[in-house]
Amino acid sequence: MTFSTELKEFENIIVVPFSELLDNPRGMSFHRGGPIFPAWESQLEVRYCRGGKPSDELPASPSEYRKLDADLLWCGPITLHYGHMISDFLMRLPYYLNEFTEDKKLCFAVHPRTGIKTVWELPQWLRDIFQWFKIPLSNVVIVSEAVKVSKLIVAPQVEQAGVPTNKADYFNVLESFASLNLDTYCKQGGKYYVSRAAMKHGKIAGEAYLEDIFSSLGFKVMRPESISVLEQLRIYSQADELVFSEGSALHTLQLLGRIKARVTILNRRTGTKLAVNFLKERIKSLEYLDIGTLVFGLNVAGKDCPETGITIPDWDLLRDELARLFNSQIFVDKCFAKALVEKDVKKWFEAEKSSQRARVAGSLEKITKGLADVNVDISD
Repeated sequence: MTFSTELKEFENIIVVPFSELLDNPRGMSFHRGGPIFPAWESQLEVRYCRGGKPSDELPASPSEYRKLDADLLWCGPITLHYGHMISDFLMRLPYYLNEFTEDKKLCFAVHPRTGIKTVWELPQWLRDIFQWFKIPLSNVVIVSEAVKVSKLIVAPQVEQAGVPTNKADYFNVLESFASLNLDTYCKQGGKYYVSRAAMKHGKIAGEAYLEDIFSSLGFKVMRPESISVLEQLRIYSQADELVFSEGSALHTLQLLGRIKARVTILNRRTGTKLAVNFLKERIKSLEYLDIGTLVFGLNVAGKDCPETGITIPDWDLLRDELARLFNSQIFVDKCFAKALVEKDVKKWFEAEKSSQRARVAGSLEKITKGLADVNVDISD
């Protein structure tokens, strides 16, 4: 299975490691590295874009580089942030799934802080993704120092933040790999709650109690950090019902095409519809539920930092929404739930106090006020 697009070729082009990557919270850029395209300002099809517009910066030209006599397919950066890696930086990959060979390899560049220099140092979850798409590690090149490549082939991003994804031929390619990976597995459906209860930040306070509620509704509870990406993909591709606690695990669905499951996302951030532009054409039934109030401080650049906050559930709202959604009576032990919430919040607040963010004027005060507004007591 393949689909057509116009690939651009560049000869004798320099590719550099990333000097800035996801660094906007630190007052730097989101994307600075990779190929130094000629006529940079006019290369809109091949540069990194969000919402249909470039969202990258011209990399600095190196004083030295190594010559690499090879044909490479430019994929993008490698980041250790799971959600961003899939949603932002893997979305050229499907174009190349029938292109790479021993003589034409996939090319990624890294930021030095990852410590990655070879494919053997890649995180296991990324190696799982390559395995899902039948990509041998021998067909992957990591740029950890500046190189001049004899030929670089570049596709546009198939998906990008802020732009709806509705390419049927692209979904067909992804679905063909789902079929390949499920050949030796029994078809299974089932209901799954994908939890963030074990995460240190970006979680719902008292989520362990939510796990109990979903278990009582017949859901299997998944903590994705304890399950291989290969197994997650097999489960998601066959499930009848999926409920996600808003977070990076949701982006795993982008590695699949259209799926049959009804999908519900419990918003940690009120009004947020994470990945909606990626998911709405893949999923027949998609719903986002606001379930409480997000409390957060400031990042090191002195701006709001909701991504590291904690959500304080409104248990009455949660009970009513889940009862509506699953047509079932939901019982909530508020005293027990409150104790679990306060335990999680205290642990989270201690972590915030020891982070660099705590040094930013007003950050801890903002958190303390936010907790007081939702009547959460963290005093000993």
